[in-house]
Amino acid sequence: MPFGFGGSEKKSSDASQYAQNYPGENGYHHDYPPTGDMDSDLHVVCPSTTTDSKMTRRIDIRLIPVLCILYLLAFLDRVNIGNANVYGLSKELGLKNVEYNTALVIFFVPYILFEIPSNLLLKKFKPHIWLAANMFMFGLVTVLQGLVKSYSGLLATRFFLGVFETGMFPG
Repeated sequence: MPFGFGGSEKKSSDASQYAQNYPGENGYHHDYPPTGDMDSDLHVVCPSTTTDSKMTRRIDIRLIPVLCILYLLAFLDRVNIGNANVYGLSKELGLKNVEYNTALVIFFVPYILFEIPSNLLLKKFKPHIWLAANMFMFGLVTVLQGLVKSYSGLLATRFFLGVFETGMFPG
């Protein structure tokens, strides 16, 4: 029968045709036709023990819990100023309603302004350096916020909390 349908003819696969027609360097035969002069530079052999799903699972197991804790801490910081106001923050610092609202809003100004520059810096520095530095500074400013004795100190700490929290979530 013509074209290899049904009979006892020997069938040849496309891979063997390519291997015969397109030998690689040093007699190595590829299972695909060459696409350019740079094919030998692009050939990467992955270890048989490592698969994408295993690697992704390892990264997820190590990274997701840490990111969840960071997100929880950032959320607690956002709502904590409301709790502090209930327990007398405005009375201790002598804040009026407008000043308290300004302290709440000033957090979001650098958060919005520095979102894109933070992403650019994340590309420039390695994520483990950028995220660690932001988290350390975020923690330091959070501690300093607890030591605030004036309205200007509260504004400064809220501003810098917005700056450092901006760098944590794009990463």
